[in-house]
Amino acid sequence: MPRLLAITLFLTLFTVSIFITKKTEFTYFSVIRNPVFMLLGFYFLVVIISAVFAVNPKEGYFDIVRTFVFIVLIFYWTQFILTTKEWFGIISKLVIIAAIIAVTIGLYQYFTMVAGNQATCLPDGRELIYAIDGLMAHKNLFSSYLMLMLPFLIFGTRKFTGNWRIAAIAMLSLVFVLIVLVATRAVWVGVVASFFIVSLIVLIFNKKLEMPKTKLRNFAIISSVSILIIGSLMMAGGRITKNDYIKKLASVVRPAEKNNHFRLDIWNITLEMAKEYPMFGVGAGNWQIIAPEYYGKLNLKDKEVNWQTPHNDFLWIFSEKGFPGLLLFLGVIALIILYVFRIITGQSGRDKKFFVLLLFSGVVAYLADSFFDFPYQRIDQQVYFSFLIAGIVAIYHQQQPNRKFYINRTVVGILMTIFLLFGVFYSYEVVQLEIHTKKAIQLMNNGKSEQVIAEIRMAENPFRTLDGLGSPLAYYEGLAYSKDNNPQKAIPYFLKALKQHPNHYALLNNLGLNYYRAGDYELASKYLLKVLQIVPSLKEARVNLSTIYYNEGNYSKSLEMLQGIGNKKKLPEIKQNIRFLNKLLGYPEDSLVKDKTLSGKTQKDMTPEGIKHKKDKKISRDKKKKNPRGKI
Repeated sequence: MPRLLAITLFLTLFTVSIFITKKTEFTYFSVIRNPVFMLLGFYFLVVIISAVFAVNPKEGYFDIVRTFVFIVLIFYWTQFILTTKEWFGIISKLVIIAAIIAVTIGLYQYFTMVAGNQATCLPDGRELIYAIDGLMAHKNLFSSYLMLMLPFLIFGTRKFTGNWRIAAIAMLSLVFVLIVLVATRAVWVGVVASFFIVSLIVLIFNKKLEMPKTKLRNFAIISSVSILIIGSLMMAGGRITKNDYIKKLASVVRPAEKNNHFRLDIWNITLEMAKEYPMFGVGAGNWQIIAPEYYGKLNLKDKEVNWQTPHNDFLWIFSEKGFPGLLLFLGVIALIILYVFRIITGQSGRDKKFFVLLLFSGVVAYLADSFFDFPYQRIDQQVYFSFLIAGIVAIYHQQQPNRKFYINRTVVGILMTIFLLFGVFYSYEVVQLEIHTKKAIQLMNNGKSEQVIAEIRMAENPFRTLDGLGSPLAYYEGLAYSKDNNPQKAIPYFLKALKQHPNHYALLNNLGLNYYRAGDYELASKYLLKVLQIVPSLKEARVNLSTIYYNEGNYSKSLEMLQGIGNKKKLPEIKQNIRFLNKLLGYPEDSLVKDKTLSGKTQKDMTPEGIKHKKDKKISRDKKKKNPRGKI
């Protein structure tokens, strides 16, 4: 979110300076006539309308701001390209500088945290390679960021001279090395897809591209050999070698792989969601809120339901913005492809065709990455993608007859400034939300409930209700009171949070637990049963329900709840309770001792708190990072 704040603030100041000083040389408004801008404008309206009909409209604000910023960036990039002769060279030099910074950070992280590290994984259980994030939130984001630099670095190796050319060659080599080391499969697919498509275009349209026969022959040989090697490794690599990187490459085409299996399941439920909400989808920013309703069909475990996107931008747009949103997005892509082929087959000079091929290679890489990941959500990737689209649109625009386009620039400037100012305020408030929420989580782990509530109240704002983990802010307030064993104060906050995210399984579980503590077994059962619709095997919810059914005298249901817990999560106390209930159900009901509790334990011992208490020492020894989400 700090990046969104920075870009909206910059664009606001830039817009004000352009329109106040009336720098007409930087405003080629005729480019707005291009159908790409019209489709993007309609897409922006669909994003707004979808948010209006969402369960939680405020979660759509980010999508609205991001989409508007994306359109503004394309507009300003086209102005820059149309008014600057050496535009590709200038941007490429900036990218080389950015690559030097990114590569330095990435290699430093690799040699200090990964290479030679005796540990087998990070403290949070992930593979060591996840330590390479380039100061971004995740290694996959860093890898896709590096991938989008490639067209500009390739340009530098071909067109620059002297030190800039040396720097471009060095950065191109090191960026490729890091892309391999970071091992993000979606990015590998993006690079391979881009190389394959561009190679195909070069081989088919070599005459239009005015490519010398010698270079064409060499290019054809290199392309064919490269594609053959990569294809062979993907199809058989995992069977012929133990190399981890080749195995990971081969896993791309194997649906049975664990990660692929989960991703396919998520895609299926996203398609189902889109079919149920075909017109305007579930609403911008609301996929993560609605998706848990479908998790029960997949019988996912609690560690498998932390998806905040479907890891496929096309399905994500389809499910959140409906068929109109997807159609408009695909329409923009279709126009870009059409422009590329018209430029290549047209009368543009050789250099412009070369520029377009490089730009299109970046577009293909981005779209391939979008099919397996979510660059649509990330500002850095959107800045690059907006430039790639703007470059193609601007070159195509230069081929068209110059037609005047009359528009009130003052009105446009005011409207742009208003939307961008909203983006600035929104981004600032969300940055504050993230800061205070992180502090609250740390305080929660340290048992400082009163300070947690104070931090969360400072985090509350009129623009967003969920934190970066997808949990409502009110959930943390309720959790703080719950940890103090105060259900009367916890329940109202949990109910408030439930309106913001009605399918948050940890919230539902804690709400059920607090109704149990308050003595309302009926409402406790209602919310705990809804948890099991989302995560059928969740231990905490099943233990809670088992306790309620036992206290109500329904021993068969109590046993059923405990038996539904996976074997790996059955603590000795749970197994002992199962044995006791089996024995209990084998005798006539009138022979039971009314005051007898499960396995002869005290009432506290048989509740979730009692069972959890026995694990506390082990958890503290493990020194694992605690997150209040999902805990009781």
